[in-house]
Formats: sequence, C-alpha cells, structure tokens
Amino acid sequence: MVVVVHVAGQMHGLPSALAFICTFGNMGVQLFFLLSAYSACLTNASPITAPSVLIPYYIKRFMRLAPLYWIGILLYFLMASAGIVYGGPIGNYTKWNVLANILLINNVFPSAQNYIVPGGWCIGCFSLFYLLFPVLNRFLESGVLLKTACICALGAAVTGWLLNFTTLPKQYIYWLIVNQIGIFLIGMLYYKDIRLQSKSYIGLQLLFGSGLISVTLLLIHTIGQMYIYRHILAAITFIFVLNALRRYEKLVPDWLVYLGSLSYPIFIIHFAVSWMVLHIINVWILGSFPSVLFLLYVFAIVLISAGFAFFLNWLIEKPCLKLTKLLVGRIRIEMRV
Repeated sequence: MVVVVHVAGQMHGLPSALAFICTFGNMGVQLFFLLSAYSACLTNASPITAPSVLIPYYIKRFMRLAPLYWIGILLYFLMASAGIVYGGPIGNYTKWNVLANILLINNVFPSAQNYIVPGGWCIGCFSLFYLLFPVLNRFLESGVLLKTACICALGAAVTGWLLNFTTLPKQYIYWLIVNQIGIFLIGMLYYKDIRLQSKSYIGLQLLFGSGLISVTLLLIHTIGQMYIYRHILAAITFIFVLNALRRYEKLVPDWLVYLGSLSYPIFIIHFAVSWMVLHIINVWILGSFPSVLFLLYVFAIVLISAGFAFFLNWLIEKPCLKLTKLLVGRIRIEMRV
C-alpha cells in the first residue's frame, strides 16, 4: 500500500480514478501501527514492570528499529549530498535534526520529523509507542474499552487544540504521536478482544461510535481539516478486514508471510529504489499505457526492494538479533546475581 502511493505520487499521466484509489495507500502506515501494537501485546502478554523484564524489553525494541534506521539516515544523506532530494534538502541535515533521528525521537520535532529519512515520522511514532507500551499495557489490564476511548478522545482533543490554536503545520500535527496513538490503542484493544474470545466485537463498535462523537464535537470549528482524523476510520476498517481474514489465514501463501517479515527494511529502502526505477529507467516511457506501466513499476520496485531488504536482513538485522540476545542474556544473568 505504501509503495503504491509513493510511486503514484511521482508519476504523471495516471487516470484520475487510479490516482484517487492510490491515495488510500497512505493508510498502509496505520496498518503497520495496528499490527505492531497487536504483535507487542502478543509477545508481551505479562506486565512489563520488573527491571529484569523492562530493560531487556527496551533493548530489544531499540535494536529492532535503530540499526536499519541509521542505515537510512546515511543513505538519504548521501542522496541529498548528490542533489537527489527525497528525505529533504542537504540543509535539513543539521546536527540536531540528525541527532533526533539517531535517538528515534524525531517525531516531536517539526524540522526533524520527516525530513532526514523519508517516512521517518512513522518510525518516530513506533519508537515513542514502544517507549510507552509497558505503561499502556499495564493501564489497560482492566476497563479496556473505557480507558481506550478516553485516551483516544484525549488525543483528539489535543490534536484539535493544536489545529485551532497554534500555527504548527497541519502535516506535522497529522504525523505527531498524539494524533496517531489511537491507532496503536485500537490494535491493543483488538488483541485483548481476541484474548477474551469475544464473538460480537461490541467493544470495537462502541469505540468506533464514541470516537466519531468525540471527533465531531471537538472539530466543530475545524471544517476542512477532517482529513487529519481519517486514520481512525481506516484503523477500524482494518480491524473488521483482519477479523474476516482470520478465518482464511491458512490460505495465505508462505511467500507473502516471508515478504511481511521484510516489511521494515522494504519500507526504509523503497524510497530510494522508487527514485532509481522511476528516474534511471526513464519515467518518460509512460506513453499511451500509464496504468499498465504503473503496475509494472510497482512490481519492479517491490521486487527490487525485497532483494535489498533480504540483503539488509542478512547484513544488519540478523547480526543485531544475535547481539541483542547476547546482551539481554548477560543482563538477566547479572540481575540474578
């Protein structure tokens, strides 16, 4: 989904209907958020409170995100130095902006949020969610629906205030963790709903209704800015789609599951690959068949990105996983002494 929207944004001459459909690819990021929250609950079913559990948890999360992201910082800095502006112009690569990205706290800084690594805003969201996850998971042990609805409403209220009473760019507010936190919470709620073996998903329906009401009340003066909350509607839609797909999970091919395991390196690298495909392989050959060539470009970009992702998984992710296991094992041994 994300690849589709980024390719469509760089191509000219696409039919208006196809271009419009491609805009929904932006919601692929929210699908990542939702699934990541669900996965975090799945792999951390017990409360993360004791230092012997909390410290290894943070090490694992940081090592999962940081090394590949640092490769992205270097890659897009080199591209910007060569005049290929994708993440942002070379002037954006100040020491503070780069440091914020290295520490994965770029989401809260407007100049660093998305202008060092393209798509970096969502990696910043991931890191802040993982930072808050132990607290959120403990907080949602009981009264899940009410607490989730309250946090979503609070996030909507803060976002509405930022839109109405500050001069911050709309795009920055949309990317901000306070506006995206509801997606993660809906993913956590989905996990807890499945764990409780609910058949009706009444909780999600009530959350959907309460979210619509709160958004309507809070945004009564923000007509024309409603797009900034569309991700909540997308998350709810994904929940019902995922619930339907659970019945047919055995039909999902193994290659697609493996491709999903490479989604993070694919996300980091596909911006550079799309530039390469669309500019080095001559975007002017669109000719009379833009829709067909668009599909060919998407296929080529996914295929090449997957190849690079496989290499990065071997070169970066697997060694980091081994190192993480060694570090976590040593920390746990020392804490027992």
